[in-house]
Amino acid sequence: FLFHQHQVDNLDGELTALDCALSVASKTVTPLEIRSALGAFGISGDDSLKKVAVLSGGEKARVAMVQALVRPVNLLVLDEPTNHLDLAAKERLESVLNNYTGTLIIISHDRQLLNAVCTEVWGVENKTVVRSLGNYDRWLEKNTHVRASTSVESARTTSGDKGNRKLRKREEAELRREKAQIIKPLKQKVEALEQSIESIEGEIDILRAEQLSPEHYADTERVVEVARKITILEARQNELYDEYGRLGDELAELEYRFES
Repeated sequence: FLFHQHQVDNLDGELTALDCALSVASKTVTPLEIRSALGAFGISGDDSLKKVAVLSGGEKARVAMVQALVRPVNLLVLDEPTNHLDLAAKERLESVLNNYTGTLIIISHDRQLLNAVCTEVWGVENKTVVRSLGNYDRWLEKNTHVRASTSVESARTTSGDKGNRKLRKREEAELRREKAQIIKPLKQKVEALEQSIESIEGEIDILRAEQLSPEHYADTERVVEVARKITILEARQNELYDEYGRLGDELAELEYRFES
């Protein structure tokens, strides 16, 4: 199955996220497993019952990725699978792909993904495919001549035009500054949200553990109070997840724009 970077265009906007994934899933995959897969990509609870048409670009990309992963196939070809995914979703994708039992062929500019998932790299040199075991960094180590020849060619191209080289360096430096000014604060917000979500999750776990205690139900007022606190915390957590998804989508879009 080929998952390309415009896979979201093939989603049926009238279906819910859950039904969209179920519509292509293997018969051996249960709705509960589909929900779990969607949840792994941050689409859980009521979000899985929303129509695809109302989802954000990042959420649609996650639904499309779940569709690819639950299909009854043993070969996945992924073309830029991390486009439109936020940092958390990228980490989930890496985990899922590492547990995939079939064969993966990945075309991507995402160096982190290639290093985390790939076990061999196929490079094209002089119209010939060269196979190398290991991840992308390992391929670079083995193919130092590629980097060297690139550097030599670059030097030849610019040696006669120092003015253009200086201008290009200034432009690159300006681009780096602009990227840092825009993306760094956004990353800090995303990281702060992650910490807040984890903190609330910890509070909920403590309260749920208390609910499992037989002594807990001896105090009626405490039973009501704990249930009320859990409801409030879960509502707050859902708000943070929504904000996290929005900022994640925005961050992914910006990173893709600067890399393009």
